Amino acid sequence: MTIPGDENVTPALVRQLEREEIALAELRLDFPGYAINRGRRHGVSASWVAGLRNAEVGVGPTIITSTAATLRAALEDQCRRAQAGEKPLVVKGRP
Repeated sequence: MTIPGDENVTPALVRQLEREEIALAELRLDFPGYAINRGRRHGVSASWVAGLRNAEVGVGPTIITSTAATLRAALEDQCRRAQAGEKPLVVKGRP
């Protein structure tokens, strides 16, 4: 993985970024009912964000966590709640 324009990138940072890219890809494969991305703060990846695309697989319209592991746990909880029959949260005036 190359990061153009930054001569201060260490091998450890590159490994961390690679692990995060793998985690992101795995989350997207495991939870296709959500749009999953990295939030950015000051141009740097910060939070992990999932937006509900399919109301049959979750109940929270948006989930924001600080790590891939906590996002995975939250998405698993969303799936359990949806399977138990809980309905998605609805913002007034929106489906």
